[in-house]
Amino acid sequence: GYGKMKLTEDTASKVALLEECLYSTHNRVEIARFLVKHNRDDLLATALEDLYCGVQLILDEYCVVRNDSDAHR
Repeated sequence: GYGKMKLTEDTASKVALLEECLYSTHNRVEIARFLVKHNRDDLLATALEDLYCGVQLILDEYCVVRNDSDAHR
């Protein structure tokens, strides 16, 4: 995790960006919960898709290991 990582300026900005992404994800979850509570099935699918896309972006950025050939696709 970040505890063992040498904190450089670049690393610090990545950690800050991840914090912002997780904060936004939390807000998306709260919106989905609100829609469920208020029986707004008409909007729930859109909210869940937005949540899915937001989490997918985090996973792609922070969990997917890329090699040089992936960068040229």
